[in-house]
Amino acid sequence: MATGPSIAHTDAGPSALTRRLDDLLATAPLPDRLGVFVADGNGDEVFNHDGRALLVPASAEKLVTAAAALAALGPGFRYETRVNATADVGPDGVLTGDLILVGDGDPALATPLFGTQVEPDRPRTPLESLADQIVAAGVRTVTGRLLGDPTVLPDEPAAAGWLDRYFTELDATRVSGLTVEAGRQLYFEGEQLRARAAADPAQEAAASLYFLLLERGVTVAGGPAATRAPPATPVALGAVESPPLVDLLRHMIQHSENHMADAIFRTVGRVDGGAGTWAAAAAAAERELDGLGLDWDGVVLADGSGLSRDDRLSAGFLVHLDRGMTASSGGDIWQDLMAVAGESGTLRRRLVGTVAEHRLSGKTGSLEGVRSLAGSVAGPDGDRLHFAVVGNDLDGEAVQVVRALQDAVALALAQDLYACHEPLPSLTPPSPSPPARDGQPAGAEPEQTALPPADELIPCAA
Repeated sequence: MATGPSIAHTDAGPSALTRRLDDLLATAPLPDRLGVFVADGNGDEVFNHDGRALLVPASAEKLVTAAAALAALGPGFRYETRVNATADVGPDGVLTGDLILVGDGDPALATPLFGTQVEPDRPRTPLESLADQIVAAGVRTVTGRLLGDPTVLPDEPAAAGWLDRYFTELDATRVSGLTVEAGRQLYFEGEQLRARAAADPAQEAAASLYFLLLERGVTVAGGPAATRAPPATPVALGAVESPPLVDLLRHMIQHSENHMADAIFRTVGRVDGGAGTWAAAAAAAERELDGLGLDWDGVVLADGSGLSRDDRLSAGFLVHLDRGMTASSGGDIWQDLMAVAGESGTLRRRLVGTVAEHRLSGKTGSLEGVRSLAGSVAGPDGDRLHFAVVGNDLDGEAVQVVRALQDAVALALAQDLYACHEPLPSLTPPSPSPPARDGQPAGAEPEQTALPPADELIPCAA
C-alpha cells in the first residue's frame, strides 16, 4: 500500500484545494496502483498523484470512444442497414433469388421484442421497418435464401485481452458488421425470455428478419444464413437508418454499454482509415483527437469499451480529454452525454444530498480489481474542475477505499468551487466489497456512496 500522494506544486505553493486533497489521500492506506489527477478549465494541473501512470481504465475508456466518434462521424451520423435482392421481383410476387440483409455496423438494430421486453429505453433501429419495406416492394415468396452480409467490418469478433467468460456472462457479445439485439440471441424457456451471445451475429440478424417476414406472410424457401460473398449488382428493396449517433453515445456513456461502444469504435476505424479492425480503430482515434494535445505515449486502446485487460490510459489522459472536449465547440454536446450525480446513469445514486449533486458529470468504470471515475464538477459561474481517479489491482477493501476516494475528491472539488467546507466521506471501508466480475456495468454494482449521515453534514451555501 502507498502511504500518500506525490503532488506537483506550483511556484506559488500548493493551493487550499491541493492541500485538502493531499490531506485526504493521507487519511487512508492507498493501493499501490492508483492515479488521481485534477486540472482546471484551462488545463492547468491542480493535483497529481501518479496521474501519468498507465492503468487499466475499465469503462472510463468509453470517453475516448465517444470523443473519437464525435470527431470522426459527427453527432448527427446515422447507420444505414439495407435490404437487397439478387433479382427483380416478379409480377406474381415471386423473387427468384435471394434476399440480402446488408449490415452497416449498426449496434442499435433490433426487433420489437428486444425493444419492448429486453431494453425498452435503449435507442433502437427498427428491423421490422425492413420487413415492411420488403412487403411494400411486392415480395410474397423468395425461392432462395435470406442472407446476412456483415462484410462492412472485418471478421474480428473479439478484442485482445477479452476473457473467455465475457461471452457466456454477456459482458461482451461478438462484434460484427451485421448485428441484431446488441449481439444477443433471444429465446424462450417455457414462458421465460432469455438471452445468450449470438454465435454468428450476421446469421442471427438474418434469422430475425426471416421470422418478421413470416409474420407478414412472406416465405423464404431457403431460410436464413450468413454470407461474406454478397452479389456484385444487387437490386435495392429498402433501407432503415439508426437514431443519430449522439443518442447512441448518450446511452453508451450513461448506461456503460459495452457492445455499443465496441461497434462504434470499429466504425471510427472504418470511416477514418478505411478499415474496421480493432487496430485501425485505435489508430483512427489517435488521429481524430490529435488536436486536443493529448499525450499518447504508452496508451493502448485494445477495444472501445474498456473490457480488455490490455487497455492502458492514465488519469491525466482522461482529465485532459474531458477538458479538451468540454472546451471545444461541441462542449455542450459532450457534457450532455455524461451521467450526472443524483440524476442519471451510473451516477444517479451517488453524492445525493451534497453540493456535488447535479454538478458532477462523468463516466464510471468497473472491472474485477479496477475502479475508475473521470469527469468534471461545474461551478456557479460555469467554471469546471476536471478530475479522474483510477485504481488497479484492488482487493475487496481497496475497492471500497477507491470508491469512497472518488466521491470525496468530487465533493472536495464542488466545495472548492462553491467556497464551502463540509466533512468529506471517510476513506475507511465499512465492510469488504463483493467482487465485481469483469465487464459488469458500473450501474450493476452497489451505488450508494459511503457518506456521513445527513444530520452530520454542514450544508453548503450554493
